[in-house]
Amino acid sequence: MDMIRVQNLSESLVEDLVSVCTPAPRSGIVEVGVEIKRRWASRMLGEYGSIAKVGYLGDRPVAQLLYYPEAADPTGYGRRDVLVVHCIYNPYPEAQGRGIARRMVEELLREAKAWRWCRFIVTHAFETGEHYSQRLFFEKMGFRRVPGGSPEDLYLPLRGGVLEGGVASAWREGAVHEVFEDDRGRVIAFYTPVCQYGYAIAHRAAQLVREVDPHIPVELVNSWEMPGEYLARGRNWLVVNGVPVRAAPFNAREFIDEVRRALRL
Repeated sequence: MDMIRVQNLSESLVEDLVSVCTPAPRSGIVEVGVEIKRRWASRMLGEYGSIAKVGYLGDRPVAQLLYYPEAADPTGYGRRDVLVVHCIYNPYPEAQGRGIARRMVEELLREAKAWRWCRFIVTHAFETGEHYSQRLFFEKMGFRRVPGGSPEDLYLPLRGGVLEGGVASAWREGAVHEVFEDDRGRVIAFYTPVCQYGYAIAHRAAQLVREVDPHIPVELVNSWEMPGEYLARGRNWLVVNGVPVRAAPFNAREFIDEVRRALRL
């Protein structure tokens, strides 16, 4: 039977990290997103040390747990005593049910309890529609619902206490925000470098918008590189004609209908 092992992310393992979600060979827009993630991971490694754990079945990378100090995220709330778990992912059926995900989290908890600065671990346990629910998994690991948050907003206190404030995530609905006159007649699609599919999602959104209006200007923006622009728009990932679009581009008809309403067509 293949052995299970877990390793902290290092520069030499960045390719293993991205291959869990997007196995090689890769090309086109998908590879662009992967390269954005690689650069982000390398920079974070240099500044903060390991920001992920990679789970292996034998020599094959099959699972990943991605995390970072909240203070590292320019689009977050900036709390210096909070660690953010961005996601946990184990997509391969042959690797599921073996305890890899639990082992990655247990190793992270042991490390985090030794970090004097870390009082809380938070996550927005978004659902991918695949495999086992992130929310149910983290709740089984002892995470609690954030007071006043959505069912996916969870936290784990390491030294007692109750988390104050919410959980920022690129995968949650943004807030109502002031409409900027400069946003009228154009499209801004923000993507997160933390997920290698962020760029591909923004790119697909731009394609569908141009099916509605081939001439409208569209700008794709890395939210970590221009956090002020993202925060000013209420953490909404897509703004069309000054209007936040909530639908995802996976359902083209629903997405296009919402874009048409934003464009008043």
